[in-house]
Amino acid sequence: DRVPKTKVALFLDEKHRLQSRDVSGGGSKVAMAFRLSGLTPDIYLLNDLTRKDLPEYDLYVVSDPQTISEAELEALEKLTSPKGKVLLLTGSVGALNNSTPGKAAQTLKKYFDINVEDITKERSDFVEFIPGVKDPLLDGCIGKNELTGTFASAEKTVICSDIIYSPILNDPSFKLLGQWNLLKKAALGVRRSKDSGTLIYSASGDGLSPVL
Repeated sequence: DRVPKTKVALFLDEKHRLQSRDVSGGGSKVAMAFRLSGLTPDIYLLNDLTRKDLPEYDLYVVSDPQTISEAELEALEKLTSPKGKVLLLTGSVGALNNSTPGKAAQTLKKYFDINVEDITKERSDFVEFIPGVKDPLLDGCIGKNELTGTFASAEKTVICSDIIYSPILNDPSFKLLGQWNLLKKAALGVRRSKDSGTLIYSASGDGLSPVL
């Protein structure tokens, strides 16, 4: 009872981990980012969103929730909408619960009013911070915005982990902070509201560097 109240909650998608060929995907890498950042969150699963006894937090981080249900989405929307709350949402939201696997655009638009363009073709890419962009969130942030493995091939090209589903952030209401390295299209942005909270969206499932 003498420990300061935790202000950050991290929600992981256990079903996605079990259904994916890569069981150490976005969720575990975001958890790793927290371990490297020095900021300790309370860690939950998606179905904890609907718990009546869930404590209140200032920052809610939801990592690549591909199997999130409608009830969980509604609960998340209610938890994060009050003024002063911050929601950091990553990846292809609801991608495995859609009629066409891999598409997140409809879910993101309906519940969070985020416009994205779905990419369902597997590819190799990573997210980089946009050079020259000024924002408090980017203080000290340089290079990559994720922990995916990258290496240089014999042909001197950068190769990184294959991405199955990867949206493009296509929304003028967001201030753009990061982009896909190869596509040069938006992948990280923030939208601040006086009436509700702050919404940060990362198209990359593990799009959360330790500094950010």
